[in-house]
Formats: sequence, C-alpha cells, structure tokens
Amino acid sequence: MIELLVALVVLVLANVGERYRPVWYVVAVLLAATNLLLMAAGGFALLAQVIFSRVEAPPPPFFAPRVGAVLLVTGAVAFLPLLIPTVRRALAEVLPLHPQRPVHTLAVVYAVYFVGITLAQYAADVSAQLFSMGVQVTLAVLWVQGGFFVALSLAGVGFPVRRSFGEALRRLGLAGLNGRQVGAVLVTVAGLEAFDYLVNLAWFAWDPASFERISALNERLFAGLVTPAGALSLGITAGVGEELLFRGAVQPRFGLVLTSAIFALAHTQYAVSPALLEVFAIGLVLGVVRERVNTTAAVGVHALYNIVNVLLWPLWPGS
Repeated sequence: MIELLVALVVLVLANVGERYRPVWYVVAVLLAATNLLLMAAGGFALLAQVIFSRVEAPPPPFFAPRVGAVLLVTGAVAFLPLLIPTVRRALAEVLPLHPQRPVHTLAVVYAVYFVGITLAQYAADVSAQLFSMGVQVTLAVLWVQGGFFVALSLAGVGFPVRRSFGEALRRLGLAGLNGRQVGAVLVTVAGLEAFDYLVNLAWFAWDPASFERISALNERLFAGLVTPAGALSLGITAGVGEELLFRGAVQPRFGLVLTSAIFALAHTQYAVSPALLEVFAIGLVLGVVRERVNTTAAVGVHALYNIVNVLLWPLWPGS
C-alpha cells in the first residue's frame, strides 16, 4: 500500500504544479528518479542471472530475465512522455490529452508504470507465487485498497487543489439514476452473470487444467470472502473504488478500449488465461455504461455483479 500512498502524494503535487510550475519540476525529478530506479532494478535482475548460473541455483521468479527486461524497458519508455514534447503532442492527437498539462503528463507516465510493472508480475507468474504462499485477501485489505482508489480518483481530477468536491464528483461522472436507468443496471448485471457462466463453462470444457489451476488460486485467495459480508465488501470496494478510478478518472483521458485493457491487466490473479479476455469484455461493458449513463450506473453494475458472483460461486462450473 506504500506505493499507493506515494502515488497519491505525487498526484496532489502534480495538481499543484498546474498552477505553480516549480512544483511540477520537483515532480518531474521524482518521476525521472523512479524511471532510473526501474531501469536499475531491471538491470540488476538481468545481472542476477549470471550470479545464479555460477552457483548453479535457480534464480527467484522476480529475478527472471524476462522480468528484468520488462522493468528496464518500462523505465526507459516512461522517459519519453516525461522529457519529449513531441511524444506528448503525438499522444494528444489520438487521446484527449493536453501536451503541456502536468497532470496529463503524469497520467501517461503512471500508465506506463502500471502496464510495465503489471507485465513484470505476469512474467514472474505472481499468481503462482501467491498460491504457493497461501495468501488470502482480507476484508481490511479490500477496504483500505478501495479507499486508496477513491482517494487517487479524487486527487487525479484535481480535488482539493483545482476542483471543489462537487466539481470533482461531476468530473468523475457521478450523478443520480432514474428508475429506467436502475432497470438497465439490473438487466446489465443479469447479462454479465450469464456471460460469465458461459465463459467458465466453455473454458472448463476447452482447458480443464488451466481452469482448475486459476480456480484453485482464486478459491484460496478469496476464501475468506465467500460470505454475505465478504460479498458485500468485495462489491462495494471494487465497485466504487475501481469504477471511480478506471471509468470515472481514467476513461475520459485514455478512452474506452485502452482503459478496458488496463483494467483487465490489473487482475493479475487470473494470470494469462481466458479470464483476462473476459475481464476486458466486462470492462468494455462498464465503459459503455459510463458513457451512455454515468459512472454511478457503472458502480452499480460492478458492485452487484461482484456480489452475485461471490454468492453464486458454488454453482459455477468446476465447483
């Protein structure tokens, strides 16, 4: 959670830098230092291969060459939008970004960090490491992480530096729902549950070994949440936190498809499996709901989907 706290502080400073340019220069130096740190970590992971080969011992997963290569590339790529105006202008041609705004520059650099570090986790097969360590998600972790996501969303859109609380909520796309919109939320949840069941059924029939491996991981990871209180907590924290962050704050800047891809990558517990494609598809649906209704509706869909999914887990294929 320390990295989320640091990201939050830097977001606030970048918003201050929108008005006071010297503060942005401080943020830029911090980002440059982070880039160098990532490159150094990547180089160390690559160098570690030589060390472990001499002692004829297998290196730890996070020192695998592919992990080092991903971190090295991530640090190098993050320098491009930070230091080269032409890169930012090129991005502004295809995305609703302003090439000179500090917050938009930070958003791109953060996106590079997120994608790169997440890919490094996939390269290290972090899902297998979690399984072997017997890690379990607790209610406390859910609520703390959800709270950080809400804070990051608010800070990202300028609260309390550039926008009031009400203005931040409007920028995030939060508004009331009428009866027809509530009905649309319920129909969408039912459709996504049916889609999830069919995907799991097809996956179980096509590749039962992969299905059972990922299912076993998630059963262990979320074992403590298969209760009404756990289902409600997972629904609220993911529904509110993730939707405010991805659909509320990020999607207006990175668009529907790119945001959905980043959203899917965030679900590292599914490793490289058909589940990632399913999450990408669900992200697209949530993004369309945000565009056609508002973020409140997307929160409702995501929260109810998670709650129902946890409660129906014993009825799903392979259970």
